[in-house]
Amino acid sequence: MKCLIRQPAGLGDIIFCQKIAKNLVDSGYDVIWPLAKHYSYVKDYIICPKISFVIETDDFPHKDVYVRDTQNFIQTDDFLYLPLQRVNHLMFENEKSMMIAKYKYCQMNYDDWSSYVSFNRNKEREEHLKNFLGIKNGEKYNFINNLYGTPPHTARNENIISKNNFKNIYMNIYDWDHIFDWLSVIESAEEIYTVETSLCYLMKCIGLKNVSVYERVSDKNLKYEIPSKNYLHQPIFSNDWKYYIQITKDGFNK
Repeated sequence: MKCLIRQPAGLGDIIFCQKIAKNLVDSGYDVIWPLAKHYSYVKDYIICPKISFVIETDDFPHKDVYVRDTQNFIQTDDFLYLPLQRVNHLMFENEKSMMIAKYKYCQMNYDDWSSYVSFNRNKEREEHLKNFLGIKNGEKYNFINNLYGTPPHTARNENIISKNNFKNIYMNIYDWDHIFDWLSVIESAEEIYTVETSLCYLMKCIGLKNVSVYERVSDKNLKYEIPSKNYLHQPIFSNDWKYYIQITKDGFNK
């Protein structure tokens, strides 16, 4: 049996939905997962038997269904089509999270999603990036990521300020790095400050605790002093993190 998943982009979405794919594998499906060209490197890091990452512009089984881009769930005796990319939180009463809605659509619980995620780490690439950034062994520093969005459509929250006097290492996009390559830089940092982006899903998977998460806004002159309570995606990530984001499970804070 074949399952075709439509979720070609959003690295956080791809990582978060691994539990869905692996449950389908356990149910007897071979999963075909087309990716946008920008995320072609994912297949070198997330490797799972019976989950085939392909590039969406290449040929692959059931591409005719993929190209039609229907929002409808399709199931036959030997084929399943999951349009996760088209799932909207408005499909479910009182649901405000697009991410959690994907699991509701599949009638699955997301609670232990990170235990289903495994990925290879390229230590040589990680070390190369640390050397490129001039990070010395034992050096204390903060990691700051104020960048969000998928290139070339990116923006920055310039209001994120570290709360100590350590050196700041800022995430950037180079023409040779992958987001997985930043993991050594991130896990060696004293404090981590990031907008909510795919990094949060990777940091959850490797169990980091010294994390502050900020909203995806490009407004100027914002001040973040008191962490938000009951943040919408806190159950996805960690109760140990601090969240400086307005939206909660009940809607936006005033």
